[in-house]
Amino acid sequence: MRRYRTDRSLAKYCNHLAKHYAGLKGVCNWLDLTPQRQAKALASEPVSEI
Repeated sequence: MRRYRTDRSLAKYCNHLAKHYAGLKGVCNWLDLTPQRQAKALASEPVSEI
């Protein structure tokens, strides 16, 4: 069950990023991001925004 919640949270977060960052052109696939981009993405938004 824990894996499902993590995947769902990342999916919601990617959806949020895709909507708010024009450079993503409406699409964000977490697995396509480099580890550095993932860290930058996680640091860019407070958890309360999701």
